[in-house]
Amino acid sequence: MFDVFRRDLQVIRSGLGSYEQGMWREGTAEDAFYIKASVQATDAEVLETLPEGYRTRESYTLFTDSKLQTSVVGKYNPDMA
Repeated sequence: MFDVFRRDLQVIRSGLGSYEQGMWREGTAEDAFYIKASVQATDAEVLETLPEGYRTRESYTLFTDSKLQTSVVGKYNPDMA
């Protein structure tokens, strides 16, 4: 793989969340690890597909060979770099 643009990034993975008395409780940050990734500005076409409120926020696209956790509603949040 072409590693010139890759750099080390710390990724934080949160634990499983749960419902307590009808309220959602986020899982605590359980694990932190490093990956090699290329961080690039998000393409304008991709930004147009985001919901209205997210289009004006900073957005980056991350390219990596590492497997990252995505969100699952009612269980856990995605990994954060």
